[in-house]
Amino acid sequence: LNMIGSDEPAIDFEPLLSEPFVAACRRDHPLARQRSVTWAELTRHDFMTVDKASGNRLMLDLALASTRDRPQACFESRHVSTLVGFVESGLGVAAVPRLSMPRKGHPLLVSVPIVDPEVTRTVGLIKRRGRSLSPATQHLYEMLRAVVHKETRPAKSAARAAAVSGTPKSPPLANARTQSRRSAAS
Repeated sequence: LNMIGSDEPAIDFEPLLSEPFVAACRRDHPLARQRSVTWAELTRHDFMTVDKASGNRLMLDLALASTRDRPQACFESRHVSTLVGFVESGLGVAAVPRLSMPRKGHPLLVSVPIVDPEVTRTVGLIKRRGRSLSPATQHLYEMLRAVVHKETRPAKSAARAAAVSGTPKSPPLANARTQSRRSAAS
């Protein structure tokens, strides 16, 4: 998996999904009560971000280059997961890719959409051009495509399926993340 895409001639990039960056904050933080926040609003809070070696940071810096009121970081981390942990500990807020946040209903953390401008990243599959994948890797590629395809169904179809079964449906990718976390913990 990779993001952004690839301009390298020896690499094929297959886009899977586009995901927005969100403000990660604690439920008890003032921003948590808002429907959305702007980058300018984030300047008024202790803002944390990934360091300059991160592809996410490059993407944010490029997207916000012409934004007048952009947050200045009080802390930088190499990994998004570290930022999420620091937010959970109450050290500040951070702009992170939506998929890096826990599912809805987390006891401490919430995601708030960031607007003005909305910044998104494209996540996709990469492989060397002209090379075939091993059977295991090919299977993984097919599983990821299937999960993304299910997740991008129209909302009406998912709502209809939930109404028919009588239970709310969790997004497949969220279930896959939860399953992989459980497996890793075992």
